[in-house]
Amino acid sequence: MASTPRPASPILYPSRELMQELDDVKNLLQMTLDETKAWCNDNKYSATVEGVQAQTVSTHDQMEDFQRESEEIERQEAK
Repeated sequence: MASTPRPASPILYPSRELMQELDDVKNLLQMTLDETKAWCNDNKYSATVEGVQAQTVSTHDQMEDFQRESEEIERQEAK
């Protein structure tokens, strides 16, 4: 008894149109991923810069406070 071959499954052999759609989706996802990574890197950089600027201002303020305190101590000792 000879068996007849089964027809090829459309999933095993997708059409060119389906493959093109899948490629389009893949490319769109890759572009979205790249843009998201770039956006995250930009925000990390700006957050880092803002943090350094804030820390620099804080350190500068601390140095001024220390200078004022030192001058006040010197005035009190001179009396």
